[in-house]
Formats: sequence, structure tokens, C-alpha cells
Amino acid sequence: MPPLSIHELKGRSLTVVGVEGYWYETVLNKAGVVFQTVATEEQAWKMLLHNRADIFIENDVSGDIQGRQFLGNDMDDINRSAPFRTIPVYIMFSRHNPDALRMMEIWDRGITELSVSGPDSRTQ
Repeated sequence: MPPLSIHELKGRSLTVVGVEGYWYETVLNKAGVVFQTVATEEQAWKMLLHNRADIFIENDVSGDIQGRQFLGNDMDDINRSAPFRTIPVYIMFSRHNPDALRMMEIWDRGITELSVSGPDSRTQ
């Protein structure tokens, strides 16, 4: 299912639930989308499950893990769209740590090997 635009969310009067302080809070509020903030992801998942919200914006990997953790088999009642935003993620190493360069090289080598060989049980 393709993701809805912000204008579609507002036009359909859909309620979005999200954890306070995330990037989307300001964007949705500015656009006039009905947005309810909660303190934890667990609260957001339960609002979605119990039809107290229509949409919860979450990372797919975190969502899969947290959804199962908080909802158990009820997670099967939740659908998701295709990603609507992708951003690069970086690992930061302190220059004050004497092992920073070595750790960065180990990380980069591991990611390169993973991208060539594909994920396996060691990365799950």
C-alpha cells in the first residue's frame, strides 16, 4: 500500500499518533493534521491497535520488533505502507578515543562484507 501524503492525511481527517519530539510532530502540526503525542512507542502501538489512532509513523525494523513486543499476535492486525522517507544513518566515533580510527575501519569493513554476502543470523 503506498503511503499517504500529508494533504491526504488532513483531507481524510486521519489521526496520527507519535512519540513526542520526533521530526514529524512539527511537520504534521504545521500542516493541520490531527496529531496525538504519547510518551512511549508502546502507547502509540496500543492506540493504533485499539483504533484510537489511524496511523503511527515508525521505522520498519524498530516497528517489527516493538510491534511484536508490545502487541504479540495482535501485530497481525496492523498493516504498513511502503517507506515514505529514507535517510542516511551514520555511526559516530569520538576523535578523543584512541581506538576511534580502528573501530571505524572495523565497522566499515564489516558493513562492506555484509553488503556483499547479505544478512545472516549474526546480524539479526
